[in-house]
Amino acid sequence: MALTQSLVRELLTYNPLTGELFWKHRSQDHFKTLRGFKMWNGKYEGKLAFNTLRPDGYLSGGIFNRTYLTHRIVWLYMFGVFPVHVDHINGVKIDNSILNLRNVTHTDNMKNRKTPINNKSGHIGISYIVRAKKWSAQIRLQGVSKHLGYFETLKEAVTARALAEHINNFHPNHGRG
Repeated sequence: MALTQSLVRELLTYNPLTGELFWKHRSQDHFKTLRGFKMWNGKYEGKLAFNTLRPDGYLSGGIFNRTYLTHRIVWLYMFGVFPVHVDHINGVKIDNSILNLRNVTHTDNMKNRKTPINNKSGHIGISYIVRAKKWSAQIRLQGVSKHLGYFETLKEAVTARALAEHINNFHPNHGRG
């Protein structure tokens, strides 16, 4: 069965402020047996749906034995299209309120990343090069890393990186901790 906006709206309700999905009463035609129909509605109707926390921090859930990311189901529910990439604007992967989601390209999604946890400088795209005894700034654009220069101070490197982000339309949240 193809997943469509009408099917998702038949199965779920969505609270756009909280980002939560809830199971609706399912009609008997969704089940092979009367027993299955009664058991499912008795257990799930009105309950929170798509609230399984994955190891990567996103919420997910299942429809007809297929797992989907919650934010993608929300987008389908609201706009009728199944997105390729949905960006959580504030970086909180479990915040699926509609004002926190935007349908973007992969490139734009990468322009709103957190600073990686293994980053030692505290700033995305900035590293200290021991052999040069200088700070290096770089930026990744459409999958290609571009060197922005070597700098005497961390502040100079951060400034160069910030300027490159601004010129290339990175999201203001990019590089948050």
